[in-house]
Amino acid sequence: MGREYSFDIYSWILSLEIREWLKKKPPLPLLEQAKIVYKAYRSVEDKLQAMTLLLDLAKEEEERECLRQAAAYLQFAVRQMEDEEDRESGSWGGKAIWMARCGDYDYACLRHHDFTDTWLFYSCKEAKKWAGEYLDDPSDRCDLQKWTLGEEGPRELMECTLRLVGDQLCVTHAYVDKKQSGLDLPYEIEYDRLPHRLPFLTGDLVKLEGPVFSETVYGVWCDDPWDQQYNWMGRFKTDDEGKWDAENGYGDSLYTADQMSYYWLDGAYEYCVMDWLRPALEEELPDEQKEIKKIGRELQTLRKKRSNREAVERFLEIFGRWSEVKRSTKN
Repeated sequence: MGREYSFDIYSWILSLEIREWLKKKPPLPLLEQAKIVYKAYRSVEDKLQAMTLLLDLAKEEEERECLRQAAAYLQFAVRQMEDEEDRESGSWGGKAIWMARCGDYDYACLRHHDFTDTWLFYSCKEAKKWAGEYLDDPSDRCDLQKWTLGEEGPRELMECTLRLVGDQLCVTHAYVDKKQSGLDLPYEIEYDRLPHRLPFLTGDLVKLEGPVFSETVYGVWCDDPWDQQYNWMGRFKTDDEGKWDAENGYGDSLYTADQMSYYWLDGAYEYCVMDWLRPALEEELPDEQKEIKKIGRELQTLRKKRSNREAVERFLEIFGRWSEVKRSTKN
């Protein structure tokens, strides 16, 4: 009698509202579940365990092959981090070197900077211990690179991102050099369009919040009628964005819009839309952003009394994405 497995993919989605919304949809195919696992804000070790379980659940050979490749990719990364033979006590003659540099990313102002120099270590364990002294906030991260030292000189084998998840310091994302490892992530899992539209309508107020943000980012939603997965979040520009646009002839509008149809947040790689996007209330908006509330009401009125198409066109006029969306819908 074969073993029975169960796997709760919804526990991997941090946004409660999006998680509950997806539960009402038909069950996600295994490869869609694998996308969520691979991109999740969780440790690489947890991802390997989950990907292996999904592989056990797979029945179709094509599905099994994709999941097998993804599991091998993650397993390679985990083994490289666990390899303590890289360390040669006090000598630069070791087989590999880890390069580490710490910094942060602030989505609220779309700015990131490194706050340490690059340091070298003989093992991932040593690099993590060093980084632990600097990563005391979830918005901080440590970029790690593993280089092998051979007769032909140093070659980068892998790079990964070390973050604080809860109270655990762990590698959340790893990228393996294909030429060095002989491994590649399947396109079916790496491709990152969201599996369903999200539970928001044009004119709804939304927010990006969570421990990875220094402050909440508010916006108004656009649910595009030309493509059910082509969505935007309109918001105020940051000071830097406004200055850059003015200097480069892109106008003086106070607003911009972020693409929200893919797993990764627009401009914040490794932060997932389905983890950090939530509905917002009008009374939550800061005083300086009350205009967003008025725009949301206008779009909701257009959507309900006229049509969603007209509400979307008005959104695109306000937030400056009309020409971009028209180009994309022709492709």
